[in-house]
Amino acid sequence: MMQYLFQNFNFRGMAKQYRDLIKSVASEEIGHVELISTTINLLLEGTTENALPDELPLKPASNAGNIHHFLVGA
Repeated sequence: MMQYLFQNFNFRGMAKQYRDLIKSVASEEIGHVELISTTINLLLEGTTENALPDELPLKPASNAGNIHHFLVGA
């Protein structure tokens, strides 16, 4: 997505047809990123609840010496 956007920004002069082509491809890629982020947000909706800062989901991990397993083990 970013590559197409930067390519579009760098076209100069009489390259309107190429700029429009790259711009439409970049717009499509932005749409894909938006769909993925919306899907992830919908899947995460309701998985956590608001709590006080000292009542965090990883509170048991804060007492462990190495929290690596808590972070990568989901």
